[in-house]
Amino acid sequence: MASQQQDVVFQFFDPATSTWTDQRVLTDPPIKTYRYGIPGELQAAKIEVTLDNEDDRYDPDNPMSPLYGIVGRYTRCRVRQNDLTATQAEAASFSPERSLAHVAGRPTPGTEPAGKGKAVCRVVAEGLLRRVLSWTTTLQSPMYRAPQRLVPRLIGHWPMEDGRDASALTNAAPNGRPGTQLNVTFQGNDGSGGSSEVISLAADSVMTGVFASASATAGWQLSLALQLAALPADGTLRPIIQWWCSNGYRWTFSVNNTSYQWDVVDSSGASVNSHNSAFGAGAAPNQWLIHRIKVSESGGTVTTEPAWYTEGTGTVFGVTDTFAGTVGALTRWRIAGNAHLVDAGIGHLFAVTTTADNLQSNEITRSFDGYPGETAANRFGRLMDEEGLLWYLDGDFDDTELMGFQRAGTLQSHLEEIMRTDDALIVDERLDATGLTMITRKFRSGQTPALELQWPGDITPPLRKITGDKDLYNHVTAANAAGGEYTAVLESGPLSTAEQPNGIGEKKQRVDVNVELDEQLKSIAEWYRSKGTVGRARYTDILVNVRNRPDLEEACQGVDVGMLITVAGLEFDTIPLLVIAIERTIETHRTIFAFTCEPADTFDVGRYDSGDKWSSATTVLGGTTYAPSATSLTLSTTSPRDRWSTTATPYDLKIAGEVVTCTAMGAASGSGPYTQTATVRRSVNGVRKWLSAGDEVHLANPKKWGR
Repeated sequence: MASQQQDVVFQFFDPATSTWTDQRVLTDPPIKTYRYGIPGELQAAKIEVTLDNEDDRYDPDNPMSPLYGIVGRYTRCRVRQNDLTATQAEAASFSPERSLAHVAGRPTPGTEPAGKGKAVCRVVAEGLLRRVLSWTTTLQSPMYRAPQRLVPRLIGHWPMEDGRDASALTNAAPNGRPGTQLNVTFQGNDGSGGSSEVISLAADSVMTGVFASASATAGWQLSLALQLAALPADGTLRPIIQWWCSNGYRWTFSVNNTSYQWDVVDSSGASVNSHNSAFGAGAAPNQWLIHRIKVSESGGTVTTEPAWYTEGTGTVFGVTDTFAGTVGALTRWRIAGNAHLVDAGIGHLFAVTTTADNLQSNEITRSFDGYPGETAANRFGRLMDEEGLLWYLDGDFDDTELMGFQRAGTLQSHLEEIMRTDDALIVDERLDATGLTMITRKFRSGQTPALELQWPGDITPPLRKITGDKDLYNHVTAANAAGGEYTAVLESGPLSTAEQPNGIGEKKQRVDVNVELDEQLKSIAEWYRSKGTVGRARYTDILVNVRNRPDLEEACQGVDVGMLITVAGLEFDTIPLLVIAIERTIETHRTIFAFTCEPADTFDVGRYDSGDKWSSATTVLGGTTYAPSATSLTLSTTSPRDRWSTTATPYDLKIAGEVVTCTAMGAASGSGPYTQTATVRRSVNGVRKWLSAGDEVHLANPKKWGR
């Protein structure tokens, strides 16, 4: 049976042939598609369809169906209309009904069913976000994850991020044996920027671990993160860690008040090698550092390459030494407390049986730091890559906020933090059911309208207009994950914190972000306050029936969440709106797009040196009252920076809702307030009224000077 609406196609993807196949979709009940880009929220895109199931072909358990093995959970599917942009998703549920013809047995597919009534299969499909939002697994800290992701031939990894009630040291290497511990404090130290809380030591603490079995190789590497509570008081060497190799060698890494030292003895205790190096500027171990030693052998000569990196410095120190001997294979390690290791932090001990990959690589040191200064878009892309998920970006990587330390959390919590910090949107990719798209804040600024509508001709009733306090905030605090805060307050004006009738009283909002520097909080708080004090009414749904207006169908299908649309003829000014949700309903005789929107005023940003003009924040009408026919207006401006241009005329001003065109502006007089006389053409937007002294004067279409 063909679709009742020939221009609508519902398709399944066959992974065996990599092709899309048309299905028998019905339009009664209607087909529905949903897309969401609500600021600060993650919500999966969705498709709802009903299929003709008279031959039981849409039952995933029917082996006689030509779709057996194709349809089922997470089958990719899409809706296309008039061969325009598709909406993709993954099948979340199949609900097949059985026709009367199947009561006694299953007929051959395609035969005419017996009985009355139509058997159908209802399919609900959702985007990748459905799966992401169901994942409750915590993504461990960057430093926990880095060795698993970046280092091959891992023979042991003890993150030491175990919970307070742990009894052993988790070994995160594949099939790794847990380590032992005695008298350590789990979660006793905050760890480096890229680590969760790690172990702190006492004078009598002991930790041990065994590396995975490995034959002697041409080399190995071992890495350890540490922080001493204080440097030793003198030059006496204090051991930090010892480890043993299959050739009987025992290695010891020690520190004193100025330097690091590496000692090697054989099975009889005889010295094989000893090497000492000064800390280097800013690289003492009383701060978090990662220490690595790479050891290789060639022709009976062993080369040692210790290196160390202090958190956040960007500088790696290192030395090289050689001695006659062999390397052997790593077998076990031991850390024993002493008076100088009291309250020392220890974490992320790991080793590999190769010298090909440098454990002091940029990837490892950035993980150790926790990626401070990483842009929000880069963090989004990196996390998606680490999880093996497809992703896209609308915007510029470098034009997003700089993030602070990445700590442990679910993928959902990380994505929500990225969204809040940049005021970005993260949505299901429209053309790929397995991917997500990040739409940056700046990408949504200064857009050309994707759809320009005229009321009433283009818009289907009802049109709901709400003047309320939803999403109104005049007292906004941006709070950083590292502890800083900044509060932006609108103290005057009709939406200010002043009590009625001068304002609306305090409407508070807290925005939890994660930025590199507290200096970023001011612009973030002011941005959210600016969004929260747009006085324009809210329009919950803009409905367009493209069956009545086929000339708008292609434009409507091209609109996505985060895009700008405009509505003219409804108010005296054209209304700019940002789309935050789209519901499309496809019926037999009509297709309706419902656009849920928010005011776009804050995203109408100005650009320096582009001809965009500043508006005034301190200008009011002087004099007394002005009749609707008056063409000479006196302006009084408090700030010298807000004086009006005498050369850039003509430009439009808005006063108490009336737009006037200033055709000439006189020079400013006085020393504050400053008085100017404007020659104007009245009632440009159709508003004709008396104006009064004290009415605020602004540009009619001012640009926002956003962050």
